[in-house]
Amino acid sequence: DRDVTGVQTCALPILMADANNAGAPPVRAARWLAETLDAELRDLPGGHMPYATEPHGTAAAIRDTLDRMKGLSS
Repeated sequence: DRDVTGVQTCALPILMADANNAGAPPVRAARWLAETLDAELRDLPGGHMPYATEPHGTAAAIRDTLDRMKGLSS
């Protein structure tokens, strides 16, 4: 087990990860962290560098996530 007590104090309701590389260590870590913190894991479009390969889709996903986070804090 990992000690996540410090991270648990952060408001982290949503994490984002690369949907095309679900088995990659960073994505597996994001999935574990989302499960551990009871946070939502959302997919980013476009692979390893979504901001370069799918800039519009990535921006839309981030905007949507920020809008949803605003709703969570209301």
